[in-house]
Amino acid sequence: MADLRSVLTGYYEKHSELTPQIVVDESRDESAPLHHRFEWDDEIAGEAWRREQASVLIRSVKVVFAETPKGERKYVRAFSSLTEAGDTERTGYVPTEELVQDELATKILLKQCEREIRDVKRKYGHLAEFAELMRAAIA
Repeated sequence: MADLRSVLTGYYEKHSELTPQIVVDESRDESAPLHHRFEWDDEIAGEAWRREQASVLIRSVKVVFAETPKGERKYVRAFSSLTEAGDTERTGYVPTEELVQDELATKILLKQCEREIRDVKRKYGHLAEFAELMRAAIA
């Protein structure tokens, strides 16, 4: 059985793009390497759900880009979203190694990441203070 990254890279190379729909379409045949990763019973899950399953698969693939002196590995997603990288003309994913060759796309992707970090801090940053207040009120 081929590894997930190789299969997805093959689809990208075959179609010159990688979208959840492409992954679903390539996986329909029972002999396809990713067929078993999808729910094919339409009473249980429809086409939209299979596209979501494909998106999760695409985002789950990680590659090691560095290793610390202590042997800890640093990972990055193998495929990055074109829309997060500022490509408004196309949708889907491209290999991150390819995306970072484009300086503008890399800057846009990093800005998106910074916005997401700020959003998470804004959403959850108050939880430590809240937990402390709750513990004090219970004590």
